[in-house]
Amino acid sequence: IPENKEVIDHSGIAFRVGDAENLTEKLTELLNHPEIVQTRAKLAQGFMKAHYSWETIVEKTENLYKSLML
Repeated sequence: IPENKEVIDHSGIAFRVGDAENLTEKLTELLNHPEIVQTRAKLAQGFMKAHYSWETIVEKTENLYKSLML
Protein backbone atom coordinates (compact mmCIF):
# COMPACT_ATOMS: atom_id res chain seq x y z
CA ILE A 1 0.00 0.00 0.00
CA PRO A 2 1.23 3.55 -0.57
CA GLU A 3 1.74 4.17 3.15
CA ASN A 4 4.14 1.23 3.41
CA LYS A 5 6.06 2.39 0.36
CA GLU A 6 6.35 5.87 1.88
CA VAL A 7 8.00 4.52 5.02
CA ILE A 8 10.51 2.37 3.15
CA ASP A 9 11.25 5.30 0.80
CA HIS A 10 13.85 4.09 -1.70
CA SER A 11 15.52 1.79 0.79
CA GLY A 12 13.08 -1.10 0.84
CA ILE A 13 12.13 -3.72 -1.68
CA ALA A 14 8.45 -3.91 -2.54
CA PHE A 15 6.66 -6.90 -4.02
CA ARG A 16 3.27 -7.36 -5.61
CA VAL A 17 0.53 -8.00 -3.05
CA GLY A 18 -0.67 -11.59 -3.08
CA ASP A 19 2.07 -12.67 -5.47
CA ALA A 20 4.13 -15.32 -3.66
CA GLU A 21 6.27 -15.89 -6.74
CA ASN A 22 7.24 -12.23 -6.91
CA LEU A 23 8.05 -12.24 -3.18
CA THR A 24 10.19 -15.36 -3.68
CA GLU A 25 12.07 -13.66 -6.52
CA LYS A 26 12.76 -10.56 -4.41
CA LEU A 27 13.94 -12.58 -1.40
CA THR A 28 16.14 -14.80 -3.56
CA GLU A 29 17.73 -11.73 -5.14
CA LEU A 30 18.48 -10.26 -1.71
CA LEU A 31 19.90 -13.53 -0.39
CA ASN A 32 22.17 -13.77 -3.43
CA HIS A 33 23.27 -10.13 -3.18
CA PRO A 34 23.99 -9.13 0.43
CA GLU A 35 25.60 -5.92 -0.80
CA ILE A 36 22.14 -4.73 -1.88
CA VAL A 37 20.86 -5.42 1.63
CA GLN A 38 23.74 -3.47 3.19
CA THR A 39 23.24 -0.49 0.88
CA ARG A 40 19.50 -0.44 1.44
CA ALA A 41 19.98 -0.75 5.21
CA LYS A 42 22.16 2.37 5.25
CA LEU A 43 19.56 4.24 3.19
CA ALA A 44 16.81 3.13 5.57
CA GLN A 45 18.77 4.25 8.63
CA GLY A 46 19.34 7.68 7.12
CA PHE A 47 15.69 8.04 6.12
CA MET A 48 14.41 7.00 9.55
CA LYS A 49 16.84 9.29 11.35
CA ALA A 50 15.85 12.24 9.16
CA HIS A 51 12.10 11.70 9.38
CA TYR A 52 11.32 9.74 12.52
CA SER A 53 13.98 10.54 15.12
CA TRP A 54 12.87 11.98 18.44
CA GLU A 55 14.65 15.22 17.59
CA THR A 56 12.66 15.56 14.36
CA ILE A 57 9.38 14.68 16.08
CA VAL A 58 9.99 17.20 18.87
CA GLU A 59 10.92 19.91 16.38
CA LYS A 60 7.79 19.30 14.29
CA THR A 61 5.61 19.26 17.41
CA GLU A 62 7.11 22.51 18.69
CA ASN A 63 6.60 24.14 15.29
CA LEU A 64 2.99 23.00 15.23
CA TYR A 65 2.32 24.41 18.71
CA LYS A 66 4.00 27.70 17.81
CA SER A 67 1.92 28.01 14.65
CA LEU A 68 -1.29 27.48 16.66
CA MET A 69 -0.38 30.29 19.08
CA LEU A 70 -0.31 32.96 16.36
